[in-house]
Amino acid sequence: MVAAAIIFLLVGVGVGWVVKPPVEISPPGWVSPEDYEEALLARAYPTPDMPFSNYTGTLRVFTWTGLGREDPMWWDEGPYGFSKIYPNVDIEWLYFEDEPHALSMLQLDPDYADVIEVCGGQFKLIQEDLIEPLNATMVPLMSEFFSEWETYDAFWHDNELYAVPFEFGYTSLTYRTDMFENWNISEALWDDTAILFEDIPALEGQIWMYDSVIEIMDLAASHVGYDLTVEDMAEWTLNTTMFETVTDALWGFKPKVATFYVGVEEAYSALIAGECAAVIGWCDMYASVKAGLDGEFGTGDDLPVGFSFFSPMLSWGSAYTINAGLKARDPELYAVAHAFLNAAVTREACANKIMEWYTGAPNRYSYDIVSEEFPEFIPIIEEMRLDDPDFFAEESAYWIEPSTEVIDDWEEFWLEFKA
Repeated sequence: MVAAAIIFLLVGVGVGWVVKPPVEISPPGWVSPEDYEEALLARAYPTPDMPFSNYTGTLRVFTWTGLGREDPMWWDEGPYGFSKIYPNVDIEWLYFEDEPHALSMLQLDPDYADVIEVCGGQFKLIQEDLIEPLNATMVPLMSEFFSEWETYDAFWHDNELYAVPFEFGYTSLTYRTDMFENWNISEALWDDTAILFEDIPALEGQIWMYDSVIEIMDLAASHVGYDLTVEDMAEWTLNTTMFETVTDALWGFKPKVATFYVGVEEAYSALIAGECAAVIGWCDMYASVKAGLDGEFGTGDDLPVGFSFFSPMLSWGSAYTINAGLKARDPELYAVAHAFLNAAVTREACANKIMEWYTGAPNRYSYDIVSEEFPEFIPIIEEMRLDDPDFFAEESAYWIEPSTEVIDDWEEFWLEFKA
């Protein structure tokens, strides 16, 4: 379905976006919980532009449907948890199916939401003047970020900050090594895109594919030797001969597809039960399956699984932005929106992301919490490079949504491909 086809739509490197110098953030450096408490007792927020804690109102947050963003564990943890700062503010959750859907809603009603989640779509929202620059001093926990994420170019435009990231990961293949071995599939192919697109009869009907044209289109393009920047995607999509090269590779992959899934839990279960040999998905797929039937690492119940992220370009990251015009329309709510962004990147909330969803997080202190509370997961984190900010912010790219013209061609193919 088209809605699922755009999930985590992120591609390439943006033209005209360059790494910016470090932001002057108040307070600078690490802020201890004791400092938090002292500031809260004094004023309810340690930044002079913020309203007092008795501010009453509603904050509308526009986010992906089905991802559970409304769970307080993602935004209400620790001393900077949102309700600790503004206990009288209600959050109204609004949902979109994909980023083009979010864009269309905001085009119809620019004031529809106050906070907007983006996964690459910030670029089009900026072009449409639908989100506005942030005040970095109102997001003091950015000072706890890995430096690569504090200044990463995907969140900046014209020297102004537009988005605050709260999680990141990559598209990967998780596979049962025991099944591959039993079928004598060469180990040299396990980490090669050829395993998807070349003729391997043993794998027919053995791969679950996430219902997203973006995930597999990028993999196919990478396999045939095309690059994944926005400019390159436009070139090989709009050039008929080049696009047929990509789609021919995908038709070669089609016999291997057992099902197109949407619910990740059903994909976990299928791989654990051996109902399929491999799943194309995200970081959580490998970590969850490796934990075995009991969900515990290192208990002897681990399953024989491996994973491959074929290209560091196949990464993604989610961030929060603020609606354009909110500052002029309601300066106090504009400041309250920053408190929500700040709450989403507390070390406690980021640690929950790592431990519950097996994704990476920008707050460097969150990994200390994981090490203390979930030490058996640390080797998996290191293996998957989820604690490596260079990999996600330097070697790979925070992707950008391709043009509508490109996506339309992909969606047209996808409907035919899945029929």
